[in-house]
Amino acid sequence: MTMPERREDLKVLIVDNNRLSSMAIRAVILGLGGITPGQIGVAKKLNEAKEMLFSQPILPPKVVILDTEFPDGFVESLLERMRREDSPFKKTPVIVFTANRNSSGSIHYIDQGANSYVMKPDMKGLEAKIKAILKQNG
Repeated sequence: MTMPERREDLKVLIVDNNRLSSMAIRAVILGLGGITPGQIGVAKKLNEAKEMLFSQPILPPKVVILDTEFPDGFVESLLERMRREDSPFKKTPVIVFTANRNSSGSIHYIDQGANSYVMKPDMKGLEAKIKAILKQNG
């Protein structure tokens, strides 16, 4: 788990158990400009992501990039918790970025609360989604 020094500095949260994928996503974000390395959090497990988001009050990140396959749980549990009415993250944009080739996956994760769905390894598609969200959310 990599967390910014100050919790309020978290601008992007990457939740992916594949180190190479996390590094590639991080490179895309840094290449866009406006986000520093210290503003990117990385969780390799769902429980780490939940701890980063829910253990202490923080400002919502501008975007969460979420893989779908983890040994410690189902992403639906994180999406459900983020989208609760009393959650400070109920409107935080979530991009599902996964290698899961299930054709109904995109519909499933959108129905669960994700805002967007991109298939790995489409880094250009991911970059476009992140860029649009950052532009929209300042």
